[in-house]
Amino acid sequence: MKRLLLILLLLICLSGCKSKLHAITTYQEWDELITMKLEGVYQESLMYDLRDKTLCEAGHVSGFLCVFYQETLTFLQVEANIEILYGKDALILLMCEDGTISFELGESLIKKGYRHVYYFQNGYTAYAQAKPNFVPEVGCNC
Repeated sequence: MKRLLLILLLLICLSGCKSKLHAITTYQEWDELITMKLEGVYQESLMYDLRDKTLCEAGHVSGFLCVFYQETLTFLQVEANIEILYGKDALILLMCEDGTISFELGESLIKKGYRHVYYFQNGYTAYAQAKPNFVPEVGCNC
């Protein structure tokens, strides 16, 4: 009986403890996550801008890495690089133009066991418009 109860509790915990992709909708929440990264709250962390090279060079959130600086780099290669370079407990912040690509990559990473994946739901343009006095970093941060 104890064994059955233990198995049941374990199953409940596993089903309730599943990670999920976190959609961020306000620049304040996003900036809090960036601050956590910069302060080293997480041992490993990354901030990826998934927009194309031209848009990213024209302006991006300070500290974000423009990962599509090589036009030949694919979505699957970016995902593979994350898997090689970062552990499952890394803080992962993803941003694209409208949230679509960030969502797709984030969902894929969650399915692979990453636990702290966040994306800005409405994308870079919405972030830039919502944040007062936003000054983008320009050039290639790659």
